[in-house]
Order: sequence, then structure tokens, then C-alpha cells
Amino acid sequence: MIRNGVVAALAVLGIACNQEPAGEPKPTVDAVREAVLASNEWTVFPASAVPANATANDGSAVELGVQFSPTLDGTVKGVRFYKGPGNTGTHVGNLWGPTGQLLASATFVNETSTGWQEVRFASPVAVSANVQYVASYHAPVGQYSYTYDAMVSGVEASPLVVPSGGGVFQYGSTSSFPNNAWRNSDYGVDVIYTPTTSYASCGLPTRPSNLEAAPLAAFAVDLSWWGASEGCGESRHNVTHHLVYRNSELVAVLGTGVASFRDNGVAPSTTYRYSVRGRDVHGNVGPSSAPVSVTTGSNTGCTGCSLWTAANGPANILYAPYASEYGVKFRSDVAGQITAVRYYKGLTNSDAHVGHLWTANGTLIGTTATSAGEQAWGWRELAFATPVQIAANTPYVVSYFAPTGYPAYTGNYFATAGVDAPPLHAPSSPAANGNGLQKTTGGGFPNEATSANYWVDVVFVPAP
Repeated sequence: MIRNGVVAALAVLGIACNQEPAGEPKPTVDAVREAVLASNEWTVFPASAVPANATANDGSAVELGVQFSPTLDGTVKGVRFYKGPGNTGTHVGNLWGPTGQLLASATFVNETSTGWQEVRFASPVAVSANVQYVASYHAPVGQYSYTYDAMVSGVEASPLVVPSGGGVFQYGSTSSFPNNAWRNSDYGVDVIYTPTTSYASCGLPTRPSNLEAAPLAAFAVDLSWWGASEGCGESRHNVTHHLVYRNSELVAVLGTGVASFRDNGVAPSTTYRYSVRGRDVHGNVGPSSAPVSVTTGSNTGCTGCSLWTAANGPANILYAPYASEYGVKFRSDVAGQITAVRYYKGLTNSDAHVGHLWTANGTLIGTTATSAGEQAWGWRELAFATPVQIAANTPYVVSYFAPTGYPAYTGNYFATAGVDAPPLHAPSSPAANGNGLQKTTGGGFPNEATSANYWVDVVFVPAP
């Protein structure tokens, strides 16, 4: 199922923040819908989507379709389909109502040899929220595109939803209502839809501000910003979407309240320019943020890799006024050295902290210096006197001792997903038999898994 991911948030002053925590999975370019947002037109699939099989070995004329439901009242302007080699002849696009009645038809013209084709109806067709419709086209020679098992869980592409088994077909020499399904297949059929609303718009969303970009080694960039509002004086971050652009190309469509993004679609040693815009429920797209530029690291690796950057931080500070150890499980894709332990310190999390590195079964392999004189909040580092060697693809635990408690805390952070910051990875609780670790009876190996993130990290240097 295509979903928008939950992404990292910026913590302020070491206390509660109204944004979501940094979690995985993040949206990827393949999961982003490239809709014509300025004109408020939406499709289920992006222009980059390509069926696994471009041409079926089927010589019978057939109607191929997709079932869909809009989440808002709106209009359907036309139909799209993916054309592979051999899919010749005259193609007709159709829209069908919930009981199989034909609502509109149009003939495709000026088709390209392959790729996505589009046809518009003579007049847009009104559709109702939460009612199921079918968009389809007729393939007269039967050479259609398809992907088996692509509709097992359906597709969520708000404001459009495709149900499980939503790819449908019907054989016949002319168009007829497609209501058969096979192997949860996707037949490369889509709809062009525009939502409408019955209440007045507040005008354009406000401009997102304070956009920051930080390279995460060679293959990722972390972004965070102050979100846009609807334009009527509401609180920040309440636009229905934030749109993220890399070099003027749309790379992410993020849901309400999400004001940060990890871009995994970048190359090493390359400079990128990012900007963000807000989009409201009416389809209005607001002005762009001030752009920022960032250069990724070299392909040879990072010199101080960590799971999180300075732009990431906790949702709140946990009320736990007792000495405890807090940690996280992690591994590295490559061998190298751990030079320091990082941890996020709140104002009430007082001296003296000490960091530890453990094997997965609890053998202590490194102890840092002890902190002294810490006053402010934020990320802190404790260095090892001698860097600790770790092996590739081997689980370890990093932790720190908090003598007065009050750790940084984001609940259920690892409950369903982990963190990937190549070459470092922190697994989800299901994948690692628990992650987000603590020991609430003083210092020592933290073997109590909670699924919370206590914001403990490493500084890692890959081996040359």
C-alpha cells in the first residue's frame, strides 16, 4: 500500500514539541504522487509508475479498470492508462458508477508509442465522497500492461483510495463494465480527479519558514521547517499537505502536521536546492519557502556517521526522576570505529553522564569519559579514550547512564518501524525483538525493551 511516511521532527528547548518524531519508514520518490497540484488534479499513480509486465500475452479484446473512491466530493475529468508495446488499436476511456452505469466515455487520440496515455471527457463528471467508481479503458487487441499482486492491500493516495483487489477486467469486443479480478492485479489504469468543497477557502496557505537541510553522509538529506497554516490565523502545520521540492522537482507530498522529511533519493558529492510549499484542503498551493542548498558527502563514506542529525529530537522529556540507563540497538553496514556516544539532554537531565557500548548479549566493550559541567539542553557527546572497533552487520547496543533520570523520550517510536541512516541502522521493535532500551534500577546493560526512543546515538567512522 502506498502511504505517506511519518518523518522526523524538530524539538525545541528540550521540552514538548507539537510535531511528530523521527521514525521510519520515510516517503520515497516511488511512493510520491506527482499530481498537477497547482491545478488541483489528483491521480492514484505517479508518472514514474511502470507496471512490472509491459505487455500481456493475451489476444482477446478486454476492458481493464481500477476501482476507486474519492474521500471528498469532486469531479472526474478523464482516464489514464499505461501503454506497452503491442497495445495498438483505438482505445476508449470510460467512467462507471457504483452500480455499473456508464457515466462518461472518450476516445484516446495522439497517443505515444509507450508510457502513460491520457484522455479528457467532454465535461467533468461529478462524483461523491466515499462512493466506489471504476475508471477503465478498452484494449481491442488485448495487449495490456499488468502487475500481479499489486492490489493485495489496495492503494491509499488521498484523496483517492483503491480497495484491495481493485484492479478489474471484462472480456468483450466493445466496452462493458469490468467487475472481474485476478491475482490482485494492477492493470495500469488511473483517473484524473479534482476535489471540490462546499465551504469558503481562507485564501492561500502561508509560507513555510526556517527550512533547514543537513546531509546524512552520502545518500540522504534531512529537512525540517516551520509548517504553513491555512491562512485564516490557525496554528502552524495545519495545512493538509506540505510539498517538498528538490531542484524544483516535487519529491514528497506529506500529510497534516508533518514538517520534516528525509530525502533518500540523492547522490554522493552533489549539491541540491530544496524548497517547501503548503497545500490546503481546497487545493490552493501557497508561496514557496526560502530555498536552501546542501551538498551530500562523498561516496567513500562519512567521517562521523550518526543515526540522527541536529535537526532531530524528542517529543518530550520523560518524568522519570531516578537513576537509569537508556539505550538503543543498532548495526552498521560496514566495519569501523565508534568514537563517541551521543544523547539528547533535557534541562532536568543532570550530570554526571557516562556512555557505554555493548555487544548484543550485554558484554561491555567500551566506556566513555564522564560528563561534567553540563548546563544547556540538546545533543551531547561523550568520547571514548580509545575508539571501539565494531564489525559489519553485527548488532550492538549503545547506552548512557542518567544519574538523575528525566531522559529525552518519544513513545512508541520503534513500535512499527526503525531508522535507516546508511551505513547505520536502528531496527524496529518487531524486527529486533524489542528496541528502545532502559534499565530503571541504576546503571548497567539496558535489557528492558519499551519501543520508546530515548534518543541515544553513536559517532561512527567507517574503516578505510
